[in-house]
Amino acid sequence: MSIVSAELFSDAGNAAVVRLPGRKNAGVVVQGDTLKILVDLVQESLDAVKGGHQFEAKEGLEQILSQLADM
Repeated sequence: MSIVSAELFSDAGNAAVVRLPGRKNAGVVVQGDTLKILVDLVQESLDAVKGGHQFEAKEGLEQILSQLADM
């Protein structure tokens, strides 16, 4: 493990936008609990697709898209 300084562009919400040294583009740091919610939503959407429940799958995917777009 090493300690580095990063440029912080935003720390609003449950994700921070930072750029690490030597990187051209910024990245998003997502809190573990937020990542777990996204993983659960993906799993629920996949299960809905497998079960033939397109409406539920669509709703789950829309939630995921919204959360990612907010980041």
